[in-house]
Amino acid sequence: MKLLNARITHRKASIPILDAVTFREEERALHDLASIPGVREVILTQTCNRVEIWAALDDESWKESSQTVLDYWRKKAKLREESFRRVIEVEYDRDAIRHLFRVASGVESMLIGEEQILGQVRRAYQKAAQLKAAGRYLGAVFSKAIRVGRKARVITGISKGAVSIGSAAVRLMERHLGNLQRRRVIIVGAGETGELVGKALAARKGAAIFVANRTYERGLRLASLLDGRAVRFDRIPDFLATVDVAVVTTAAPHYVITRDLAEAATKDRRDPLLIIDLSQPANVDPAVMSVPRVKLLNLDDLRGVAELNLKARAREVKKVEEFVERELGEFASYLRRLEVEPLIAAICRSAENLRVQELEKLRSILELDEDRWLIVERFSQELVETILRAPLNAIRRAAIHEDSAIVSVAHEIFGIEEDVPSGKA
Repeated sequence: MKLLNARITHRKASIPILDAVTFREEERALHDLASIPGVREVILTQTCNRVEIWAALDDESWKESSQTVLDYWRKKAKLREESFRRVIEVEYDRDAIRHLFRVASGVESMLIGEEQILGQVRRAYQKAAQLKAAGRYLGAVFSKAIRVGRKARVITGISKGAVSIGSAAVRLMERHLGNLQRRRVIIVGAGETGELVGKALAARKGAAIFVANRTYERGLRLASLLDGRAVRFDRIPDFLATVDVAVVTTAAPHYVITRDLAEAATKDRRDPLLIIDLSQPANVDPAVMSVPRVKLLNLDDLRGVAELNLKARAREVKKVEEFVERELGEFASYLRRLEVEPLIAAICRSAENLRVQELEKLRSILELDEDRWLIVERFSQELVETILRAPLNAIRRAAIHEDSAIVSVAHEIFGIEEDVPSGKA
């Protein structure tokens, strides 16, 4: 198989472009992509700074399948071809796996070393596996990436003291408002990002924290954790009129804060309202920027914090890169061997069927008691395993050394179809 990685990330794309290319109906997108001819398996990774497609493609038609995947994405995002080409990055096989290892290790994040990405990679695989979109091949790739990401954080200092999206948001608040003592902050959304912001804010001490979530009970749990106060979702307009900062971290398919809402909230206030939108896609209407006494910041505004973070972690990034290269070499050999395991399994099944057939013929000729018959059966199993050991090991070695000729000959000699599927999990 051919491994495709197609990605659009914060490195090349603006927030509006990332909004456009985000798959809002992720399950539908996984189904559509998995239905493309030649696509065996597919996983989507979507975070606030990246949207990536991972696809295992049939070797014979990988070029056509790749183009169909990209065309589907571009049309779904409603982007012109030129705009799409400007931001898309595409890699295959070893380069794609290297990139995934780097993502899981935190060196591809806007905030180098942040911990959130590892959980996001894990959940992306789990979701695709549950929907039967991902199987054995991508399962092996993603499971290894998760292990690499964990180990990179243990053997290097890449995550030690790293800036999280939560602490970066708090730094933005301080940059615009100064000391946060006695400031009032409402966090809209009690998910993972909302919790990170809340914890970073609570660690500063002195700010009054309010949490609004569509499910009130979840907001209540986070507010309790932060020593804050939970707010009913429908009361957000009331609180926007009185807080200093609103941090939006929801995953709604629509704008949670509209221009009309922002205008109504600031009609009678003197001090400006700072709104930080950390949602992807954006959950604050960009038109809010034109409202007087409102300052709107988004993920793009984290770049300044990210650049300082990168300078501080440059040495650790190099250590991670060296570790990734070592792991990549070993895993590439494993993957090549994994590709012939369906062939090996088919050979073993065929040999076992023949063994059982011949043994049944022998049983009708020989009159043996059960103990002696067990000895004959055990001997037949060991004989088949001994005969197959050398050719099966030769097939595995051929796969590791990318000797496709020997693999093809093995298919022919053992009478196994060349399109033996690896199968989805």
